[in-house]
Order: sequence, then structure tokens, then C-alpha cells
Amino acid sequence: MLHHQFADCFVITEKERREILEFFGTVDPTKSHNTAIGLRQPGTGIWFIESEDFKHWVETKNARLWLYGIRKSALLLVAFLSSL
Repeated sequence: MLHHQFADCFVITEKERREILEFFGTVDPTKSHNTAIGLRQPGTGIWFIESEDFKHWVETKNARLWLYGIRKSALLLVAFLSSL
């Protein structure tokens, strides 16, 4: 799918760009978000927002934070952060 890689930049065709936009345009995270908020327990994720990595991300302009974990765990994190 990716044709060229230049440092931090990827070049894709217009067709590929449209396919990516169509894919993400069809995702409605509302149901998962609402479910995750309903499952949240008091104190959930405190370890994360008190971590040095998170604090650095919050305090640094244009910083990026890469999260990885079990499938759909990012939705739970988004629900947690939006409830703060």
C-alpha cells in the first residue's frame, strides 16, 4: 500500500487515500464509548495519568503518545480520559 517512505512521511496514491478515509468514515465509536464509560470503575487509569510518560505528553507541545494493548483497550482509555 505505501509506495515511498521519506523520513517521517509516507506517500500514498489518491485511491489509497480515499479508501482510508472511507474506512475511518464508517466507524462510529459512540456505542463502544458509551459502553466503556458505563464499565468504568472509580480509580481506573490513575496509574496512567500519574505516569511520567503521560505528564510529559500533556506538557509538551505537539507531542505524540503511542498507546498499544489489547484490542479495544484504546476505546476504554478514551472513555476514561473524557470522564476526567
